[in-house]
Amino acid sequence: MNSLRAFVAALRPLVFASCAGVFYALAGPPYELGVLAFCAGPLLLAAIEEARTPWRAAGVAALAGFSCNVIVLGWVVDLLQTFAYMPLIAALPIAMLLWIAQSLPFFAAGAITKTLSARANDASASASPAAWIVLPFALSACTVLVPALFPWNVGAATLPLLAYAQHADLGGVALVDVTLMLAGAGLLAAARARSLREARVPLIAGLAALLVPFAYGHIRIGQVESARDAAPMVRVGVVQPNIGIFEKHDPSQHRGHLLLLRRMTHDLEEDGAELVVWPETAYPFFVHRDRADEPAVSRGENVKGPLLIGAISTQGELRFNSAIGVEADGRISGIADKVELLAFGEYVPFWDLLPLLREYFPHRGITPGAAPRMLTVDGHRIAVLNCYEDVLPNYARQLAAFEPAPEFFVNLTNDAWFGDTAEPLLHNHVARVRAIETRRDLVRAVNTGVSAHISASGAELVHTQTFIQTSFIAAVRKLDGTTPYSRFGDLTTPFCFALLLVWALRVRLGRRAALRAEELAALGTWLETSGPEPLEEATDAAREEETDAALESDESRDANERSESDPPGAL
Repeated sequence: MNSLRAFVAALRPLVFASCAGVFYALAGPPYELGVLAFCAGPLLLAAIEEARTPWRAAGVAALAGFSCNVIVLGWVVDLLQTFAYMPLIAALPIAMLLWIAQSLPFFAAGAITKTLSARANDASASASPAAWIVLPFALSACTVLVPALFPWNVGAATLPLLAYAQHADLGGVALVDVTLMLAGAGLLAAARARSLREARVPLIAGLAALLVPFAYGHIRIGQVESARDAAPMVRVGVVQPNIGIFEKHDPSQHRGHLLLLRRMTHDLEEDGAELVVWPETAYPFFVHRDRADEPAVSRGENVKGPLLIGAISTQGELRFNSAIGVEADGRISGIADKVELLAFGEYVPFWDLLPLLREYFPHRGITPGAAPRMLTVDGHRIAVLNCYEDVLPNYARQLAAFEPAPEFFVNLTNDAWFGDTAEPLLHNHVARVRAIETRRDLVRAVNTGVSAHISASGAELVHTQTFIQTSFIAAVRKLDGTTPYSRFGDLTTPFCFALLLVWALRVRLGRRAALRAEELAALGTWLETSGPEPLEEATDAAREEETDAALESDESRDANERSESDPPGAL
């Protein structure tokens, strides 16, 4: 019976952690069960608390991250098999390495939480914060500070409950991470408290983290939509040509692809589009940067322009993944190059440093742009997010902080690489948070979908299906002003990091003080139990020495007196 109880006790944190990861995954697309995001945090906290050591806590937390990534990024196996031509026996281990790497923020957060949080038998417990307090700040900080190939935040899982995510305009998605975790962890701590007094603080914190964002969100959605209604509008046409990845790289089909793009653009312009957007690298030929215009882009098939197109631009031997603004007269008004490149997908890391790589890869790949850039096309100030730059909070924030500020965002993407999987849905899901953080409309033109028009409140106004040829016109609002997040950046992560350092210092000093107190207590106990006997023995010995010295002094004095009283020569 004891062995069975021990087995169950050892298994329970693993079950809690696995369920937490599954809940985070199910909260996002394609399932959209947003309420599960609030249930996942308490399960993760319970798993960490039941782990006996920081290393075990890190392990069970990493299991939560791993479980989530197996579901969210399960399409990686098929991606490696299709485009890297790997057999399943090779693709699966590589995918598992990616899932493990994506779990590192959870691993670090679990270790930090267990190390800093108070334990019942810890003499320094008064200096240690409770685990329900540490975990929200640790996970938020580690999500930002620990690098990931496909970055994502647990706070994005609240988008199905759109009102809750609105305070991302104050501190970014990292702030939503903190409140989401604090709500669940605080309420769990209150439910497990042994008295009403002990439950008071976590209950207040948990309810505040749950209810205040909802109240703020309902107010802000109304304000944002009112501002959109009053703002100028531009009709933006979006082309989703649905060109397969293999067809896209077949030179014999490039002319047909260009004709398709022009025909779809002409139809949108006939329907009233004032600006038409093509997806990432949709233009099938190189655009030479030293030319003042590119007539083949805008002329022909009755295309009027202006356009914002995705293309590969060249300068000498360098190639750039670019968004190019084309005016109605055919003039290129600006080029914004992709800055954040995807390793191994767009470039070969360390190609310039390792000669062995140059033997296998004749070209390093795409050259990154120098910096984020805003384009002005037909007088519209447009912040361009190329491919997965729309999942990077700080990159979008840098663009939003430009002076003058952009009026709306446009994302150009080609997600055909990922096939008919959940990746396009996940990509679009995470991108919606950028609209909330910056309070700008976001238009997404994606080769095979999901193309979308996302309101500045994060609501989806248009959402296309994947792997269909389609187009639409978005009534985009040209907004101004800046959010606290756009102006000041991510203050949440430095605050979390500073708070963790303060707690670590307090815990260290508290444990030192507790150790000194234990040493003094031990010394006092020793003095009480064994100290008096040696003291009495020392006192008796000192008295005997004093008595012997006094006798010797008396004998010496008597001898001197006798010698003085005897006459000389008496002997």
